Amino acid sequence: MVQHISKPSCTDGAVIGTRFWASHEALVHPRILDRALRATGDDTIRTQVVDVVRGFNWPGRYNGRVLNNPFIQKWHGSEDALKLEAGVEAAKWAAAQEGGDPDVATAFAGEGIGLIRSAAPAGDILAKLIADGQRCLAGADA
Repeated sequence: MVQHISKPSCTDGAVIGTRFWASHEALVHPRILDRALRATGDDTIRTQVVDVVRGFNWPGRYNGRVLNNPFIQKWHGSEDALKLEAGVEAAKWAAAQEGGDPDVATAFAGEGIGLIRSAAPAGDILAKLIADGQRCLAGADA
């Protein structure tokens, strides 16, 4: 039997990849991070564009959630056409990742991106996660 914590601030689990992506240790260009920290969950989209431009050939049912931008808007739904332009577009993508152009390069980000407004050290993120979990568990026993 699964016991649920009824406090509104406590959950049964956490999806935290995006939070750790927005850490000081993450390998992300500062301009792309800045764009992400100003985004909301509505600024994300599930798409295959990022995988196609990087040359990953996943089955059609797999995609990833990324920050939407003009590059994604141009190619989303036109992934087969993107494959035909893969060489040119991959070079644009790589240059944008290196140079931090958030209108071309983008980042994988969950809908929770809107809850994140600053980067932090990964150790601080983990410490807060542990403290919040302990606080929730202590309240569940009360």
